[in-house]
Amino acid sequence: MGSTLFDRCLFSGNSTEGDGGAVMTDASTLTFTECTIAANVCDRRGGGIFSFDTPLLLERTICLDNCALGSAEEIYAYNATLRCSDVDLSGSRPSSLLLEDVIDLDPLFCDPVPCGLSTDGDWSLREGSPCFPEQSPCGELIGAFGGCPFPGGTTGACCFLDGSCQVLTEPECANSTARTSETIPTATRTLVRRLRWNR
Repeated sequence: MGSTLFDRCLFSGNSTEGDGGAVMTDASTLTFTECTIAANVCDRRGGGIFSFDTPLLLERTICLDNCALGSAEEIYAYNATLRCSDVDLSGSRPSSLLLEDVIDLDPLFCDPVPCGLSTDGDWSLREGSPCFPEQSPCGELIGAFGGCPFPGGTTGACCFLDGSCQVLTEPECANSTARTSETIPTATRTLVRRLRWNR
């Protein structure tokens, strides 16, 4: 039996006609650290994870908002340990999971989407999330992402043909007027996207 580690990964928008909407194993030990598992769907058991008779460990991981047409919308596992994670325990089977500092609360995703329909969701955390280090039971970030991007879209440098730039959101850049002595069509403006780090 081998082992697999997922570190700071997002599993979203996956679907299967069998077990395990995002991940299914019956032969490998699985460890998830600082992952977000959301909006996955399966026709049978374990909308997020299906782990049959193999060890499963979740640390600082969110497993919520998955769907299973059979049972266990979040996790279906017989040998699972959950540490400092946010998991919908009512959607996990069997109920004999080993739990350490686990919360079962809305993580306040920035822009979630329904399970299995799209990968377009924003799984960053809104202000006040119980998964931020200040609120989490272990004092560390739970999930793969920190806070939401700025309201109104991505923020970055909106640069004009005259060489000037302003820090604006994407919609503000698209709607702004050029600052040169000539009239410049709006299509000539460019937004340099800000890199978002997970921490």
